[in-house]
Amino acid sequence: MPRFFDISPAVEFPKLIQLLSTSNKLAPTLKVEKDSAEWQEVDQLLKKSIGNARILAIDMNMNMNQWKLFSVERKRLADKAGKAPQEKLLWHGTRNTPSQVIINSDEGLNINYAGDGMWGKGMYFAVNASYSHKYKSTSADGKNQFFLAHVLLGESVKLESDGSLKEPPMKADGLSRYDSVQGHTNGSDVFMVYASRKALAKYLVTYELY
Repeated sequence: MPRFFDISPAVEFPKLIQLLSTSNKLAPTLKVEKDSAEWQEVDQLLKKSIGNARILAIDMNMNMNQWKLFSVERKRLADKAGKAPQEKLLWHGTRNTPSQVIINSDEGLNINYAGDGMWGKGMYFAVNASYSHKYKSTSADGKNQFFLAHVLLGESVKLESDGSLKEPPMKADGLSRYDSVQGHTNGSDVFMVYASRKALAKYLVTYELY
């Protein structure tokens, strides 16, 4: 079983699905080892804005259907742009929705349950973990949890707050839309996408503050 699943454009879709389907058929998540490069990467991203955070566990989402939807969308964006789409690892809290509900669902992060915000009815992702900490969920044993998600941004546009948005605005040509929206609030850059398939809840991070 590979320790790390590279979902960069260099990994072709059929190979990715084969890896997932043969590596862990029963468990919905795979524990990330504390001495791995993945753990260190997540830890560094967390402590950039929450210096007193201590990671207790990192679980990689192994839901094949969610990976499949995300991979198909990545290919669609790449075909449309003629190049690999812009994508980022960004933080996302689900507040009152238990993390395991997200991981075990067919859709994963679901736009249908998104509330209205400063940039309309979208799914909001933050560069700074401190922003998403305010939207953290709680595990069955009372621990803090949120996701570090892989988000397909594609061609993004920076906008001031616009609560009327239901999808990215049209481009200047009037024929096509941007793929995502970027803004800034509460000390963090934030990115909004308006379709479930554009985000994969890749890592579930369980943590405490000290």
